[in-house]
Amino acid sequence: MTLYKISKIAFILILLIFAVGCKSEQKEKDGKNRIASNLLSSKIVPGFPEILTKVEKDLPFKIHSYSKLNSNNDSIQIYVGQLKQGNKFGEWVAIVPNDTLNQFQTITYNFDAENALENQFDIEYNNSKNRVSVRISDFDTVNYKVKYAWINTGKLSDTLIVQKIEVPLAKGNYMKNIELTNINEEKININELNDEILVLNWWAVRCAPCRKEIPGLNELKEKYSDKNVRFIAVTNDSKKDVKGFLKDNKFEYEMMFINQEDQNVFGNSYPKNFIIDSSNKITYYSEGGNSDKHKEIESNLSILLRSEE
Repeated sequence: MTLYKISKIAFILILLIFAVGCKSEQKEKDGKNRIASNLLSSKIVPGFPEILTKVEKDLPFKIHSYSKLNSNNDSIQIYVGQLKQGNKFGEWVAIVPNDTLNQFQTITYNFDAENALENQFDIEYNNSKNRVSVRISDFDTVNYKVKYAWINTGKLSDTLIVQKIEVPLAKGNYMKNIELTNINEEKININELNDEILVLNWWAVRCAPCRKEIPGLNELKEKYSDKNVRFIAVTNDSKKDVKGFLKDNKFEYEMMFINQEDQNVFGNSYPKNFIIDSSNKITYYSEGGNSDKHKEIESNLSILLRSEE
Protein backbone atom coordinates (compact mmCIF):
# COMPACT_ATOMS: atom_id res chain seq x y z
CA MET A 1 0.00 0.00 0.00
CA THR A 2 1.44 3.36 -1.01
CA LEU A 3 2.14 6.15 1.45
CA TYR A 4 -0.48 8.25 -0.35
CA LYS A 5 -3.22 5.65 0.26
CA ILE A 6 -2.24 5.28 3.93
CA SER A 7 -2.37 9.05 4.42
CA LYS A 8 -5.75 9.21 2.69
CA ILE A 9 -7.22 6.45 4.92
CA ALA A 10 -5.81 8.13 8.02
CA PHE A 11 -7.34 11.44 6.95
CA ILE A 12 -10.76 9.81 6.43
CA LEU A 13 -10.57 8.16 9.88
CA ILE A 14 -9.75 11.50 11.52
CA LEU A 15 -12.75 13.09 9.78
CA LEU A 16 -15.04 10.28 11.01
CA ILE A 17 -13.78 10.58 14.59
CA PHE A 18 -14.23 14.34 14.48
CA ALA A 19 -17.76 14.00 13.07
CA VAL A 20 -18.79 11.48 15.74
CA GLY A 21 -17.27 13.66 18.47
CA CYS A 22 -19.09 16.76 17.21
CA LYS A 23 -22.35 14.83 16.99
CA SER A 24 -21.94 13.51 20.54
CA GLU A 25 -21.03 16.96 21.83
CA GLN A 26 -24.04 18.50 20.04
CA LYS A 27 -26.33 15.79 21.44
CA GLU A 28 -25.11 16.51 24.99
CA LYS A 29 -25.52 20.24 24.40
CA ASP A 30 -29.05 19.75 23.06
CA GLY A 31 -29.90 17.65 26.13
CA LYS A 32 -28.66 20.36 28.48
CA ASN A 33 -30.58 22.99 26.52
CA ARG A 34 -33.79 20.94 26.78
CA ILE A 35 -33.31 20.64 30.55
CA ALA A 36 -32.57 24.36 30.86
CA SER A 37 -35.67 25.25 28.86
CA ASN A 38 -37.83 23.28 31.32
CA LEU A 39 -36.41 25.03 34.39
CA LEU A 40 -38.44 27.60 36.27
CA SER A 41 -36.94 30.47 38.26
CA SER A 42 -38.13 32.15 41.44
CA LYS A 43 -36.71 34.97 43.53
CA ILE A 44 -35.08 34.33 46.93
CA VAL A 45 -35.96 36.90 49.61
CA PRO A 46 -34.72 37.30 53.20
CA GLY A 47 -36.80 36.22 56.21
CA PHE A 48 -39.64 33.70 56.21
CA PRO A 49 -43.16 33.60 54.71
CA GLU A 50 -46.07 34.64 56.92
CA ILE A 51 -47.53 31.12 56.79
CA LEU A 52 -44.56 29.91 58.90
CA THR A 53 -45.01 32.49 61.67
CA LYS A 54 -46.56 30.00 64.12
CA VAL A 55 -43.89 27.32 63.69
CA GLU A 56 -40.82 29.53 63.27
CA LYS A 57 -40.52 30.31 66.98
CA ASP A 58 -40.41 26.59 67.88
CA LEU A 59 -37.72 25.62 65.37
CA PRO A 60 -34.19 24.82 66.64
CA PHE A 61 -32.80 27.11 63.91
CA LYS A 62 -33.57 30.42 62.23
CA ILE A 63 -35.13 30.64 58.78
CA HIS A 64 -32.69 32.79 56.82
CA SER A 65 -34.44 33.16 53.45
CA TYR A 66 -37.20 31.71 51.29
CA SER A 67 -38.61 31.46 47.79
CA LYS A 68 -42.17 30.69 46.75
CA LEU A 69 -42.05 28.27 43.82
CA ASN A 70 -44.41 28.70 40.88
CA SER A 71 -46.54 25.56 40.86
CA ASN A 72 -49.20 26.50 38.27
CA ASN A 73 -51.56 24.87 40.76
CA ASP A 74 -53.81 27.23 42.74
CA SER A 75 -54.59 24.66 45.45
CA ILE A 76 -51.03 24.26 46.75
CA GLN A 77 -47.97 26.40 47.43
CA ILE A 78 -44.41 25.18 47.87
CA TYR A 79 -41.72 27.19 49.64
CA VAL A 80 -37.99 26.43 49.76
CA GLY A 81 -35.33 28.34 51.60
CA GLN A 82 -32.18 28.49 53.63
CA LEU A 83 -31.88 28.05 57.39
CA LYS A 84 -29.13 28.99 59.79
CA GLN A 85 -28.12 27.21 62.99
CA GLY A 86 -25.11 28.82 64.64
CA ASN A 87 -22.58 29.35 61.86
CA LYS A 88 -23.96 26.58 59.67
CA PHE A 89 -26.46 26.90 56.83
CA GLY A 90 -28.95 24.33 55.57
CA GLU A 91 -32.06 24.10 53.40
CA TRP A 92 -35.76 23.53 54.03
CA VAL A 93 -39.02 22.99 52.16
CA ALA A 94 -42.63 23.63 53.19
CA ILE A 95 -45.90 22.47 51.63
CA VAL A 96 -49.03 24.61 52.00
CA PRO A 97 -52.17 23.07 50.47
CA ASN A 98 -55.30 25.24 50.62
CA ASP A 99 -53.51 27.98 52.59
CA THR A 100 -52.72 25.62 55.50
CA LEU A 101 -49.19 24.56 56.43
CA ASN A 102 -49.11 20.78 56.16
CA GLN A 103 -45.44 19.80 55.97
CA PHE A 104 -42.14 21.46 56.90
CA GLN A 105 -38.86 19.58 56.62
CA THR A 106 -35.15 20.09 56.09
CA ILE A 107 -33.45 18.94 52.88
CA THR A 108 -29.88 18.90 51.57
CA TYR A 109 -28.67 20.08 48.16
CA ASN A 110 -25.60 18.65 46.42
CA PHE A 111 -25.01 20.75 43.33
CA ASP A 112 -21.53 19.26 42.84
CA ALA A 113 -23.04 15.84 42.17
CA GLU A 114 -22.85 14.52 38.61
CA ASN A 115 -26.27 12.91 38.95
CA ALA A 116 -29.05 15.54 38.95
CA LEU A 117 -31.32 13.05 40.74
CA GLU A 118 -29.42 13.80 43.96
CA ASN A 119 -31.23 17.15 44.01
CA GLN A 120 -34.63 15.65 43.23
CA PHE A 121 -36.97 15.47 46.21
CA ASP A 122 -40.13 13.47 46.82
CA ILE A 123 -42.06 15.31 49.53
CA GLU A 124 -44.96 13.54 51.23
CA TYR A 125 -47.74 15.35 53.08
CA ASN A 126 -51.36 14.94 54.21
CA ASN A 127 -50.40 12.01 56.46
CA SER A 128 -48.30 10.57 53.61
CA LYS A 129 -51.36 10.24 51.35
CA ASN A 130 -49.96 12.69 48.78
CA ARG A 131 -46.57 13.39 47.25
CA VAL A 132 -45.05 16.12 45.12
CA SER A 133 -41.69 15.81 43.34
CA VAL A 134 -39.33 18.65 42.49
CA ARG A 135 -35.79 18.94 41.15
CA ILE A 136 -33.76 21.89 42.41
CA SER A 137 -31.17 22.77 39.77
CA ASP A 138 -29.62 25.76 41.56
CA PHE A 139 -30.08 27.78 44.75
CA ASP A 140 -28.13 30.92 43.90
CA THR A 141 -27.53 33.03 47.03
CA VAL A 142 -25.48 35.58 45.03
CA ASN A 143 -28.14 36.45 42.43
CA TYR A 144 -30.99 35.45 44.79
CA LYS A 145 -32.63 32.98 42.42
CA VAL A 146 -33.65 29.35 42.67
CA LYS A 147 -33.96 27.25 39.51
CA TYR A 148 -36.17 24.18 39.57
CA ALA A 149 -38.63 21.94 37.73
CA TRP A 150 -41.51 19.75 38.83
CA ILE A 151 -41.36 16.03 38.13
CA ASN A 152 -44.29 14.41 36.35
CA THR A 153 -44.01 10.66 35.57
CA GLY A 154 -40.23 10.95 35.60
CA LYS A 155 -40.10 13.98 33.26
CA LEU A 156 -39.40 17.64 33.95
CA SER A 157 -42.51 19.83 33.95
CA ASP A 158 -43.50 23.45 34.64
CA THR A 159 -46.64 22.29 36.48
CA LEU A 160 -46.78 20.63 39.90
CA ILE A 161 -48.58 17.29 39.91
CA VAL A 162 -49.95 15.89 43.19
CA GLN A 163 -49.56 12.10 43.39
CA LYS A 164 -51.73 9.85 45.54
CA ILE A 165 -50.05 7.27 47.79
CA GLU A 166 -51.41 4.10 49.33
CA VAL A 167 -50.87 4.27 53.11
CA PRO A 168 -50.99 0.82 54.81
CA LEU A 169 -51.80 2.28 58.24
CA ALA A 170 -54.29 4.94 57.12
CA LYS A 171 -57.51 5.62 58.97
CA GLY A 172 -60.14 3.03 58.05
CA ASN A 173 -57.60 0.26 57.38
CA TYR A 174 -57.10 -2.70 59.68
CA MET A 175 -53.91 -2.90 61.70
CA LYS A 176 -51.39 -5.38 60.36
CA ASN A 177 -50.27 -8.25 62.56
CA ILE A 178 -47.00 -6.84 63.86
CA GLU A 179 -44.81 -8.53 66.44
CA LEU A 180 -43.44 -6.28 69.17
CA THR A 181 -41.00 -6.92 72.00
CA ASN A 182 -41.27 -5.14 75.33
CA ILE A 183 -38.36 -3.95 77.44
CA ASN A 184 -38.31 -7.31 79.26
CA GLU A 185 -37.88 -9.25 75.97
CA GLU A 186 -41.49 -10.51 76.00
CA LYS A 187 -43.07 -10.79 72.53
CA ILE A 188 -46.55 -9.43 71.79
CA ASN A 189 -48.62 -9.51 68.59
CA ILE A 190 -50.74 -6.39 68.09
CA ASN A 191 -53.66 -8.33 66.63
CA GLU A 192 -53.86 -10.42 69.79
CA LEU A 193 -54.72 -7.32 71.80
CA ASN A 194 -58.18 -7.00 70.27
CA ASP A 195 -60.07 -6.95 73.56
CA GLU A 196 -59.03 -3.36 74.26
CA ILE A 197 -58.53 -0.05 72.50
CA LEU A 198 -54.93 0.68 71.53
CA VAL A 199 -53.33 4.13 71.40
CA LEU A 200 -50.00 3.79 69.58
CA ASN A 201 -47.16 6.27 69.28
CA TRP A 202 -44.35 5.71 66.72
CA TRP A 203 -41.37 7.66 68.00
CA ALA A 204 -37.57 7.96 68.18
CA VAL A 205 -35.21 9.13 70.92
CA ARG A 206 -33.55 11.81 68.73
CA CYS A 207 -36.83 13.11 67.26
CA ALA A 208 -37.47 16.68 68.54
CA PRO A 209 -41.25 16.74 67.74
CA CYS A 210 -41.55 13.37 69.54
CA ARG A 211 -40.06 14.83 72.71
CA LYS A 212 -42.32 17.86 72.44
CA GLU A 213 -45.53 15.79 72.49
CA ILE A 214 -44.51 13.34 75.26
CA PRO A 215 -45.66 15.45 78.28
CA GLY A 216 -49.15 15.69 76.77
CA LEU A 217 -49.18 11.96 75.98
CA ASN A 218 -48.32 11.25 79.61
CA GLU A 219 -51.29 13.36 80.70
CA LEU A 220 -53.53 11.44 78.32
CA LYS A 221 -52.44 8.05 79.68
CA GLU A 222 -53.00 9.15 83.26
CA LYS A 223 -56.45 10.51 82.48
CA TYR A 224 -57.64 7.29 80.85
CA SER A 225 -55.85 4.83 83.15
CA ASP A 226 -59.18 3.48 84.42
CA LYS A 227 -60.53 2.83 80.90
CA ASN A 228 -60.13 -0.19 78.64
CA VAL A 229 -57.30 1.56 76.75
CA ARG A 230 -53.69 0.45 76.34
CA PHE A 231 -51.07 3.08 75.53
CA ILE A 232 -48.05 1.75 73.63
CA ALA A 233 -44.96 3.55 72.34
CA VAL A 234 -43.26 1.74 69.44
CA THR A 235 -39.68 2.47 68.40
CA ASN A 236 -36.88 1.01 66.29
CA ASP A 237 -34.23 2.54 68.57
CA SER A 238 -31.99 0.23 70.60
CA LYS A 239 -32.99 -0.72 74.14
CA LYS A 240 -29.79 0.96 75.34
CA ASP A 241 -30.77 4.30 73.77
CA VAL A 242 -34.33 4.10 75.10
CA LYS A 243 -33.22 3.20 78.62
CA GLY A 244 -30.77 6.11 78.51
CA PHE A 245 -33.57 8.45 77.46
CA LEU A 246 -35.93 7.18 80.18
CA LYS A 247 -33.34 7.83 82.90
CA ASP A 248 -33.77 11.58 82.40
CA ASN A 249 -37.21 11.77 80.77
CA LYS A 250 -40.63 10.52 81.78
CA PHE A 251 -42.60 8.59 79.15
CA GLU A 252 -45.53 6.67 80.65
CA TYR A 253 -46.52 4.72 77.55
CA GLU A 254 -45.72 0.99 77.54
CA MET A 255 -42.41 0.77 75.69
CA MET A 256 -42.24 -1.67 72.74
CA PHE A 257 -39.54 -2.44 70.16
CA ILE A 258 -40.10 -3.50 66.56
CA ASN A 259 -38.00 -5.69 64.27
CA GLN A 260 -36.43 -4.35 61.08
CA GLU A 261 -38.85 -6.15 58.77
CA ASP A 262 -42.02 -4.80 60.38
CA GLN A 263 -40.76 -1.25 60.89
CA ASN A 264 -41.30 -0.56 57.16
CA VAL A 265 -45.03 -0.49 57.90
CA PHE A 266 -44.55 2.59 60.08
CA GLY A 267 -42.14 4.30 57.68
CA ASN A 268 -39.10 6.50 58.28
CA SER A 269 -40.74 9.65 59.67
CA TYR A 270 -41.61 10.41 63.29
CA PRO A 271 -43.79 10.82 65.22
CA LYS A 272 -47.01 9.11 64.20
CA ASN A 273 -50.05 8.48 66.39
CA PHE A 274 -52.78 5.86 65.97
CA ILE A 275 -55.96 4.78 67.68
CA ILE A 276 -57.04 1.18 67.00
CA ASP A 277 -60.47 -0.08 68.08
CA SER A 278 -61.25 -3.51 69.56
CA SER A 279 -61.76 -4.96 66.08
CA ASN A 280 -58.21 -3.87 65.01
CA LYS A 281 -59.54 -1.07 62.81
CA ILE A 282 -57.54 2.17 62.71
CA THR A 283 -59.91 4.98 63.68
CA TYR A 284 -57.34 7.75 63.97
CA TYR A 285 -53.99 8.40 62.29
CA SER A 286 -51.79 11.48 62.25
CA GLU A 287 -48.21 12.47 61.50
CA GLY A 288 -46.11 15.12 63.19
CA GLY A 289 -45.92 16.11 66.83
CA ASN A 290 -46.44 19.20 68.96
CA SER A 291 -47.34 20.08 72.55
CA ASP A 292 -51.09 19.98 71.75
CA LYS A 293 -51.14 16.64 69.95
CA HIS A 294 -52.67 14.87 72.97
CA LYS A 295 -55.78 17.07 72.70
CA GLU A 296 -56.40 15.88 69.15
CA ILE A 297 -55.86 12.26 70.17
CA GLU A 298 -58.19 12.63 73.16
CA SER A 299 -60.95 14.12 71.04
CA ASN A 300 -60.92 11.04 68.79
CA LEU A 301 -60.42 8.61 71.69
CA SER A 302 -63.43 9.91 73.63
CA ILE A 303 -65.66 9.47 70.57
CA LEU A 304 -64.48 5.86 70.16
CA LEU A 305 -65.00 5.06 73.85
CA ARG A 306 -68.56 6.31 73.71
CA SER A 307 -69.27 4.24 70.61
CA GLU A 308 -67.92 1.05 72.25
CA GLU A 309 -69.89 1.42 75.51
